[in-house]
Amino acid sequence: MRKFFILLLLLPSYLNAQQTAEVKLHLGKPTLFVNNQPQLPLFYALTHAYGGRWSWEEVPARNLHNFAQAGVRLFQVDLYLEDIWQSGRDTLDMDKARRQVRGVLAQCPQASVVVRLHVNAPFWWNEAHPGECTEYADGPIQTELRAGPPFHNEQFDIDRPLRTSLASALWKKQAGDKVVEFCRKLADTPEGHTVIGLHLSGGIYGEWHYWGFIDHDPDTGPVMTRYFRDWLRTKYKTDKALQAAWKSNEYTLTNATVPGKTERQTTHDGAFKDPAQSRRVIDYFTAQQQVVAEDIIYFCKLAKENWGRKLITGIFYGYLHTTFNRQTVGGHLFVEPILDSPYIDYLAAPQTYWEASRKVGGSGNSRGLVESTTLHGKLWLDELDNGYLHKDHTPDPVHYTERYDSVFHAVQKRSTWLPLLHGAGLWYYDFGVQKGFGWWDNPRYLETVGQIKRLAQERLLTPGAFIRDRVAQNGRTLVWNYLTGFTNGETLNLNFVRDLTGITSQRTETPKAAQQVQFLQPAYTYHFDAPVAPAITITDPNAEPLARLTDGGRVVIARRTFATHTSVFCALPLNGTDGFRAIFRQAGCHVYNDKNDFTYANNGLLLLHTKDGGPRTINLRSGKAISLTLPPASTYVLDSQTGEILRK
Repeated sequence: MRKFFILLLLLPSYLNAQQTAEVKLHLGKPTLFVNNQPQLPLFYALTHAYGGRWSWEEVPARNLHNFAQAGVRLFQVDLYLEDIWQSGRDTLDMDKARRQVRGVLAQCPQASVVVRLHVNAPFWWNEAHPGECTEYADGPIQTELRAGPPFHNEQFDIDRPLRTSLASALWKKQAGDKVVEFCRKLADTPEGHTVIGLHLSGGIYGEWHYWGFIDHDPDTGPVMTRYFRDWLRTKYKTDKALQAAWKSNEYTLTNATVPGKTERQTTHDGAFKDPAQSRRVIDYFTAQQQVVAEDIIYFCKLAKENWGRKLITGIFYGYLHTTFNRQTVGGHLFVEPILDSPYIDYLAAPQTYWEASRKVGGSGNSRGLVESTTLHGKLWLDELDNGYLHKDHTPDPVHYTERYDSVFHAVQKRSTWLPLLHGAGLWYYDFGVQKGFGWWDNPRYLETVGQIKRLAQERLLTPGAFIRDRVAQNGRTLVWNYLTGFTNGETLNLNFVRDLTGITSQRTETPKAAQQVQFLQPAYTYHFDAPVAPAITITDPNAEPLARLTDGGRVVIARRTFATHTSVFCALPLNGTDGFRAIFRQAGCHVYNDKNDFTYANNGLLLLHTKDGGPRTINLRSGKAISLTLPPASTYVLDSQTGEILRK
């Protein structure tokens, strides 16, 4: 009896009770609950790439330990069906999955783990089912591009690789069966007891973009064609209705094919496709977008229903910024059904890849729709993967300098604080470990992780702002940045923009050269490297001009005040902080900082991030003015009520 008692004392602590997790509204904002307790959603995640993805190996283990010592208790690890579903086997090999979780627990026995499960078909499956794979409108499949060692599993995703069509019912069924098996086999293991979530990943880089979308046009394959025809039957019901919409008697519901490269790339009004002329193309892209959303909801539903206890499920989705001007082909346009789905708890995206925003002095904003997500009661998580500042400059021991340390540290603080002040969360995604060292394997950086976590945890129970109530009030100012409402889904019409904005405008001839805009008050200019089409001039006599083209003086930004609200319409996109600041100030917004530092306030905190530094006057809402001098490449957090510096 005594020997048995001693054995129990030696059992690892992760053999304790099963963990549960859920996201629910708490104090006006979506909140992560683990074991019924609210938790700050700050994670550490290993990379997906070879050399850094296995939790039990030396460098990943060291960095897991580092973050555990900094107080982090939430972790994420990658796992592919490729890793556990072997050719010729009917069942999954769960040893590697359990070992991946166990490696985290070895460094942090109190950990709660999210597994990023990639549901893409294994490469052997694609080779065995070529008829289920994506084909490309602009070229053949590049079968020579084979991922797997020495390349990582996502290598060549943006080319024209051999990848299963996201419309494949066979892949969806078989991969779905494996997700069910995975959940049922892992959930009741000692390692599975510590798993609180599954991040379901698919498509390019696991981010639910369609294969090759940045430079190539998918999917012309047979399974997408079948899906498209079924989609058309649901929409049009009869051949006659289809032919009327497509303005062609060539196609029927039975023989309709997906549009080719030329049809897809044709526009009719500047950057816009005219629904009256391009209905076939618009239908196809709508169907392609819909099938991706259906896949996402399908896999998340299976995970929810087969785990056996409360589990959070999340995805990469909702990207708006930095989609390479290819939203139609591979963006995330079916946001509404995703946000309405009860099977999805959080959405996620990397922080922007736009260099000016990503590096020191920039905003570091997310690529996704954070506020829309949180207003739907779902959690938002940023992926903080900018462990570098420039493409050719990585903070490795050879190139490490004190100046780099200072700049990188400021960016780290900004990029961590911003999502937390948004009422969202984040994970540090450590691509550095594949190079033999973690990006944050530095006492100074790790101390910052711990400091931010402690202060943000204290603020976790601060009530959030009720945006719905504030937005719904009369007297607000609405800013329409370019041709909002230009189409009603049936045609392109500038009158739709007038009806929405209340400001009259007309078409003008598109310039042949770059366009330069003069903002009037305050006076500054900004330019576009190429003409923006269609070209629009504001002609409303009741609107106050705010900006004109320097060539010809045509009004391109104007403001008009109505009885219930004020409308600011930009016939060319408004760029430059000075113009936005002037519009916001005149709208009654409080401006904390008249300098072009990144400044963000929420939850009683004020975040200041600067590239150049210098003397600053910060105007608090209480009327108090705070004078301070910011060092170059620095990040400060202040109490937004008192101006007290809380962290720097």
